[in-house]
Amino acid sequence: MSESNNGKSMWGNCWTWAIPKFLREGGFLVVSWSARRNYVPHVSWTKDLETVEEFVPVDWKDPLNKTKFVSSFIFKGYVNKKSLKPNAN
Repeated sequence: MSESNNGKSMWGNCWTWAIPKFLREGGFLVVSWSARRNYVPHVSWTKDLETVEEFVPVDWKDPLNKTKFVSSFIFKGYVNKKSLKPNAN
């Protein structure tokens, strides 16, 4: 399951979104390598270890996102929420 943040987009990156969220609400930070930029660490946030929320780009094809150095630090994105539970059949 994946859902967006009600279509709201904002400028920033996963770190500028996840660290304040963690400081306000607690929970856990999940650090991994970026799926698109394997030299950049990515961070997600989870409250309950059942769902994870992450800040992701609106469109990787956007001209700013094609500039690897700049788009690693700031991009237009939204919060994506995913379930970590396996689908029950």
